[in-house]
Amino acid sequence: MKISEPMPIQDARGLLDRLDQTQCLTEKEYKEQLREYQLQFLAFQRKLAGGRRTLMVVFEGPDAAGKGGAIKRVVEKLDPRTIRVYSIVKPTAEEYRHHYMCCLLSILGKDC
Repeated sequence: MKISEPMPIQDARGLLDRLDQTQCLTEKEYKEQLREYQLQFLAFQRKLAGGRRTLMVVFEGPDAAGKGGAIKRVVEKLDPRTIRVYSIVKPTAEEYRHHYMCCLLSILGKDC
C-alpha cells in the first residue's frame, strides 16, 4: 500500500461521517502496516532532503486525542537530524486575534 495523493477538499467534506467504524486491524496487521508506512515516510524524507525541499505535517485535535502517540510513531523511524517537532499550546488572548495558522508561521520565523 502506498501513501496516496492528498484528497481534494470537496471530497474530504463529511469523510468522517462516511467512515466505517466497524472495521479494525489485528495487532499483527497494525504493526505490519505501521512499519510499511514508516519506511515509506523515511524514503519520502530522504527524497525531500536530497532535493532541498521541506514538508510540514500538522496534527490538530483536542487534548488527549492521541496526537502525541501518533507523532511518536510517525517520527520514530525518521532521520532525527532533519526533523523538528514543535508543540503548540493553547493560544493566548493576543493570538486569538489572529488566524490560527499564525502560530505555525511564527515557528517558521514569519510575521502574521
